[in-house]
Amino acid sequence: MRTDSGLRVWLFWNVDELVGFASLGQTEWSYPRPNGSKKVVVQIIPNLAVSVTHGNRGYGREILQGVIVEALRRRDTVSELLGLLVHVENARAIHIYDTEGFENHGKPSTYDGESFQRMIITLPAAHEVVVS
Repeated sequence: MRTDSGLRVWLFWNVDELVGFASLGQTEWSYPRPNGSKKVVVQIIPNLAVSVTHGNRGYGREILQGVIVEALRRRDTVSELLGLLVHVENARAIHIYDTEGFENHGKPSTYDGESFQRMIITLPAAHEVVVS
């Protein structure tokens, strides 16, 4: 079952140039893995991209962090879990997700002939968030 209610999309700009975009919604995943004991609501980042001309400048991490902040705002009303799918060959993105605290969620899956890894993070409660 898939639930897309609450899908929000952001465009990220640098002056008058589109740098990238991201979206945040919700769906249901079997959790916890590997047995997938039950279906739970997960906030999901279905899309996150940076334009080719703005790559390797830290925008991907900045966009991800912005989406995480929004997910934290929705934590208590939607879900404490935040997930995403990443192409298994996208080493740069996987590195960013790893360093931001995401972990692999099961084995890679194939969609339309492409392999994707599910990654997930448990968002901290508001009183656990440390601002630096």
